[in-house]
Amino acid sequence: MSRFPYAQSDFIGSLQVEVDGPGVIGDVIFGESLQLDYAAALPLRTRPFMEAVFDQVANVEGFFTGLAFYNPGSAAAAIDLQVVSADGTLVGEATTTIEAGQRIAKLVPELVSASAGQAGAYVLLESDKPVIAQLIFGALRQN
Repeated sequence: MSRFPYAQSDFIGSLQVEVDGPGVIGDVIFGESLQLDYAAALPLRTRPFMEAVFDQVANVEGFFTGLAFYNPGSAAAAIDLQVVSADGTLVGEATTTIEAGQRIAKLVPELVSASAGQAGAYVLLESDKPVIAQLIFGALRQN
């Protein structure tokens, strides 16, 4: 039995919160939904952006780095990603498109294949439309 009775199945999607006043805060918790053997929490983003720097890439054995994007707009957004090593060398780059109202969540090597095996790097994001994006970094559980 789950410790959280509402977590009886997997949920994949986006959450948009609209408020009519200041002072609302929150976060989102995600992970393995039935037992919460692993989970992560990130703050809710309050504003879309067109440029960002994500300060962590660890795509080596035992670790993962993932990115999630959401396009709250009414037109498709083209997103350019660059993975840059700690010494400033371009590791790889990719462009992806997110349709209006859609989301994408992938590991960084799925987006920029040249970043596989990379540690100590960062990700640059540039979009032609405002988007919401988050990076998550974690360690894989060893059984």
